[in-house]
Amino acid sequence: MALDRLKLTERYYLFDRGGWHFIILDNIMRRPPLYYGNLDAEQDEWLTADLAKNKLPAVVVTHIPLLSMTSLFDGGKKSAGDNYVTSDANMHHDVRPLLKRLAAHNVKLALSGHWWKGPHLEFGEGYGIIDLHPDGMVENRYVSFGWKAAV
Repeated sequence: MALDRLKLTERYYLFDRGGWHFIILDNIMRRPPLYYGNLDAEQDEWLTADLAKNKLPAVVVTHIPLLSMTSLFDGGKKSAGDNYVTSDANMHHDVRPLLKRLAAHNVKLALSGHWWKGPHLEFGEGYGIIDLHPDGMVENRYVSFGWKAAV
């Protein structure tokens, strides 16, 4: 559906801009009746090959967050012993090995996100601005819309 709506030919792809390497991944895997965050074997192999040859600072973009504190408060549940548990539909499944691989290959930033209506976890409506510098430095800030959405 996303390929059709966005008129894309591939589920995952890459490009270089402004001294940065962008890796766009499709980490939505079907598990009837729903989905979960993971990479299929073909995409994982493609990612491994790309990481091995890339020399630029890199950004990974996914739909489902690789790692997210928000998932603990937005759909996560508290289990016995005050531990938080979240679904692998809210955060990438078995993410630790993937994070280690990304960190070892100059990945400086992972982006993901969703839209929402109304204040969410004490944040009003707004957007993030991320500045990527050719030396690999990342700066970000949050800009509030300054208005309230009709919920």
